[in-house]
Amino acid sequence: MELKLYAHESEGAEVAAEPRSRAKAITVVSILFFVIGTIGVLVSIALIALGALLPSLLTEIPPPENQTASHLPAPVPINYSLTPISPAIFGQLVMVLGLLLMIPSALYIVAGYWLWKSLRRGGVLGIVLCAISMIFSFFLGPLAIIGVVVSIVLIVLIGIKWETLR
Repeated sequence: MELKLYAHESEGAEVAAEPRSRAKAITVVSILFFVIGTIGVLVSIALIALGALLPSLLTEIPPPENQTASHLPAPVPINYSLTPISPAIFGQLVMVLGLLLMIPSALYIVAGYWLWKSLRRGGVLGIVLCAISMIFSFFLGPLAIIGVVVSIVLIVLIGIKWETLR
């Protein structure tokens, strides 16, 4: 035998609430944060790998000893000793850039996850990341306008559905 207990709202008892559904705008924003963060992580990994390979790629290239086709010009040797930075240091700088890019990329993924869960802290983190992104975009030149536009759209979408975040 099963005992069922019913409560009426007029009696002051708590009524089980239906789970809140996520607003579509927040769903779109969270997916965009996931995508931007994932692209950033992949670019970070590529920069780290490139930085590790650069010293071996940027070495002096001598002309070939036996040139089989005489109609082809001989490659010009590249002398990197005349450059102000050595290939090893340049490779390390590229690796550091990749590591530094990993931090905001991971934070974009965290913001996307929190927004997926409809948490207000995801909206706050997302707005902060977009604001920082817009500030750095102004230093990157005219092509960075795309990043500014995407950041503005993300901030507006979060702001429109701010009340749905808990």
